[in-house]
Amino acid sequence: MSLSATRNRLVKDLFCAHPTAVAQFNNYDAIKQYPFKKLPEFLFSGRANVGKSSLINELLSTKTLVRSSSKPGATKTLNFYEPSTLDPKFYLVDGPGYGSRGRPEWGKLFMDYANDRSTLRRIFILVNASHGLKESDKLMLQDLHSLALSSTAALSSRVFPFSFQIVLTKVDEVVKRKDAPSELLQSIQSEVHKLAPTCMPNMILTSTKIAAQGGDSKVGIHELRECIVEAGALL
Repeated sequence: MSLSATRNRLVKDLFCAHPTAVAQFNNYDAIKQYPFKKLPEFLFSGRANVGKSSLINELLSTKTLVRSSSKPGATKTLNFYEPSTLDPKFYLVDGPGYGSRGRPEWGKLFMDYANDRSTLRRIFILVNASHGLKESDKLMLQDLHSLALSSTAALSSRVFPFSFQIVLTKVDEVVKRKDAPSELLQSIQSEVHKLAPTCMPNMILTSTKIAAQGGDSKVGIHELRECIVEAGALL
């Protein structure tokens, strides 16, 4: 087995060793009081109905662990998942959706967590590739940019400043379009850079509908796993 194939297997094994739900929280004080292991955490957020639950299920190679609903706004709490019950290395955190379906208390929960959590390594902002950036996405990026600057300027109060990155979902819908999909994606990337220069420069393109070429996962899932492994120094 080649070195790249060995690494790919090691990366996948980090995500697929009997994943389990840990707990869910509707306020940050409860999170601080919970006896979490001191492990890196990776938060997923996005507009309601962006495909967040389906994406996390794909990451963990499960179909039903993360609740998925056709009704927007089903996630109303911060939900923590362990990819492995045997030797967990990190937590994935499913955050409530924002936008027109969001509620002020969900936004407060998200920002309290992002602003204070020392084990937070990266926030993944999910954006529907065919819709592009909506106003709520732009506001979220600007808020995270401000948080990233403040955390970098106050390293003494944080163990490790978080980073944030765009994940485009449902790219299969863009591929079907007659207009040039590459121009649309470049436009999104350019807009992200203008709004939030501290955002990670590479967007991850994903789909839970179509398989990746030459792989055993869906499009972008391996790349997203690699980003998590790198951000958390897991291998």
